[in-house]
Amino acid sequence: MGQLLVVPTYLQASSGGSAYFVTVTGVPGKTLSLTSTIGGAAK
Repeated sequence: MGQLLVVPTYLQASSGGSAYFVTVTGVPGKTLSLTSTIGGAAK
């Protein structure tokens, strides 16, 4: 089954930056743990 991520036009990258939009599949209401390594090592 195909999936589509719809991103509102008001979600834009800051000046000089980049925007990343991520979608995940899972059970609604279940807690997810995400780590970002943008700008340095993961903490």
